[in-house]
Amino acid sequence: MLSTIAITAASSSDSGGSFLVKPGIGLMVWTLVVFGVAMWLLGKLAFPRIAEALDKRQRAIEESIDAAEHTKQEAEQLLAEYRERLTEARQQADEIVARAKKAADVH
Repeated sequence: MLSTIAITAASSSDSGGSFLVKPGIGLMVWTLVVFGVAMWLLGKLAFPRIAEALDKRQRAIEESIDAAEHTKQEAEQLLAEYRERLTEARQQADEIVARAKKAADVH
């Protein structure tokens, strides 16, 4: 069995090795042709769809960012209104307490 492997190795080294190690001109030409056809098909079919999907995704992200900014502005506005009302409520509470103390001091 080892002799068979040795004979096979010797014969392949005598013939110049595998065709993948030393490709011929024909193999290079066919590889370039197949690569060119594949790139042409991808350019006609796949790349436009990929570009369209990326554009849609970009638009969706931009719309999401705009919506988030709008929501943030609304939240800041509501927070300012809340703080203003809270300040007014505290002032009213202080006035009520002051009136109650004044009324208690009178009696």
